[in-house]
Amino acid sequence: MLIFASGYAQSSKLKKVSILVKDGKQTNHHYVQIVALAAGATWMKVGESSQFDKSVWVRFKPHIKVHLSSGDGQKEIMGQFKDDKGNISPVVTTSVLLDTQPPIEPFVQFDSPSGFHTDLNSMKIGVILMAHDAKYYKVSNTSNFSMLKWQLYRNDYIEWELEKGDDGIRRVFVQFKDDAGNVSHIVKDEIIVDRMPPMGVSVNINNSSRITSMQDKVVRLKFTAIEADSMRIAQSEHELEKKKWVSYINADTLTLNEGDGEKKVFAQFKDKAGNLSIIVQDNIVLDLTPPENLSIQINKGEKITDNDEGKVHLSIHAEGAMFMKISNNPAFQGANWRPYIPEVRHWKLGDTRNGVKKVFVKFKDKAGNVSSAVSASIELKIGS
Repeated sequence: MLIFASGYAQSSKLKKVSILVKDGKQTNHHYVQIVALAAGATWMKVGESSQFDKSVWVRFKPHIKVHLSSGDGQKEIMGQFKDDKGNISPVVTTSVLLDTQPPIEPFVQFDSPSGFHTDLNSMKIGVILMAHDAKYYKVSNTSNFSMLKWQLYRNDYIEWELEKGDDGIRRVFVQFKDDAGNVSHIVKDEIIVDRMPPMGVSVNINNSSRITSMQDKVVRLKFTAIEADSMRIAQSEHELEKKKWVSYINADTLTLNEGDGEKKVFAQFKDKAGNLSIIVQDNIVLDLTPPENLSIQINKGEKITDNDEGKVHLSIHAEGAMFMKISNNPAFQGANWRPYIPEVRHWKLGDTRNGVKKVFVKFKDKAGNVSSAVSASIELKIGS
């Protein structure tokens, strides 16, 4: 259906004269097709109002092209008709808007502040569209619009489905058109589809040591997380949920909570897209307490020995001990750590001269905690 802008005038000889712009009220061409209606007319002159005075009479035709003057804007077109007897109609007018400029500032953007799409269940995403003076638009996952129809541009926001496939870059392309038929250049935006969390995640305490006796309770942590951008660590899962995200690093230190016993370190990682890894953990035993309940007895508590070689039997006790060091002098000179055993037979006292002899012992546990020294004494009497 054609929508025409028209003007009418009548005379006794030429009735119902009018001119119409065939293609409607807007155009982006400098030539427009004019439809002339004038029963009985044999001559006509048609032209833009600014140059109508220079128009010449030509044979009447129901369709005629008129050249519009340069510059966008409303153009007034005038027409007049004449018959063979010289009767001349009044001047009739119509108008058309010349618009040769495409929609201004075309714009498209995915509605994703992060620049990522992470939804595992859907590839749908919001898209923001904008262009001044646009009436229609086309949207596509590729820059080829040839098979697409123009859609009425009503809203600045649409729901769009991204191209299916593996994670990676996706693009959206949009083009706009105005009422006059001017087409904008193609605009595009891109987004990264990333639905995979950081992989290969782990936390390791003290190079996989199972126990530590460091008095400051500080342990060394190593992390692994492929594609991680941030991380959080804590000593309980409940605490982990409250921790703030910090930039990912592959090594750090941590002060363990107070008290001997098993300690746990939990870690979780996040990539740039916001995908969360599973929670991983590692354990270590904090042991700051040396062996306890220490004792040493010589010859089951006897006060004197007459062994001519100065050899005695030691009964030793220490809870939590793994190693022990025995010496005949309190400085333990020359003594080495040996596995803890409760009985030592044939221990040789320092020398075979008669007199009171002392034996010293101290203990070390698995964590390396060293006890204080304890001692026992016996009198050596040989040949008396």
